[in-house]
Amino acid sequence: MSLALGDRPVDLVHLARQTFGNKDLETEVLLLFLRQSALMMQRLDGAADDKCWREAAHTVRGSALGIGAWKVAETARVVELLAGERRSDDAKRAVLALDAAVRDANGFIESIVAA
Repeated sequence: MSLALGDRPVDLVHLARQTFGNKDLETEVLLLFLRQSALMMQRLDGAADDKCWREAAHTVRGSALGIGAWKVAETARVVELLAGERRSDDAKRAVLALDAAVRDANGFIESIVAA
């Protein structure tokens, strides 16, 4: 699978800037995103109230912005804004889109961390 720079789920240039080009730190940050995104998606899925929903989506968004996972960040922003409507069809579709974006980013991360 060959991806053009703009098509990658994680902006590696942004990540390198964030980690000052330190490859070990890049790997550590990416692995942290893998763990945290999975945990936050579980929390989002089981959110008992709007506050839990908003916090989980916000955490995913912040983590995504840190590594340059722009699609994840934008989708998480939409999910966060739908906290008051979390049982609506729009919110359910937004969570599905976020889940897909997170899986895409995490698959990409796993492929470069394993390399």
